[in-house]
Amino acid sequence: TCGKVEYTVVPAAQGARRIAWHSRTGSIEHYTFPIEQTASVETHKTRISGADGTEVVSAAQEQRLRLRSAYETRAMLETIAEILVAPEVWIVDATAYRKVDVLSDQAVVHRHGVLSCLEIEIRPCRTIERP
Repeated sequence: TCGKVEYTVVPAAQGARRIAWHSRTGSIEHYTFPIEQTASVETHKTRISGADGTEVVSAAQEQRLRLRSAYETRAMLETIAEILVAPEVWIVDATAYRKVDVLSDQAVVHRHGVLSCLEIEIRPCRTIERP
């Protein structure tokens, strides 16, 4: 007899974001951040000034997402914190893995006596430029 294992599959909360990354051991790990804290769009414009006034000659936009983990144990947060130094990180949606840049450079993984959560900020690797 091998024993009995029972489990329940709980669907991800609406707005949750699944992240994948290369771990130190070379495997691809996954974690679902249940909370998308903020989603913002940053715009960079190049303007020129002339006799006729100021004109925008090019613009680029990039989306940024700030994600928050569930409250986890220290060991779990240390594992998730590998995202900050991983060579490749992806956001996983229903159809594909899309490469992202991790903008965060610090993670708090332990507060004395309490469970903690981890926040990261990411952006898609591609920017949209228009003349």
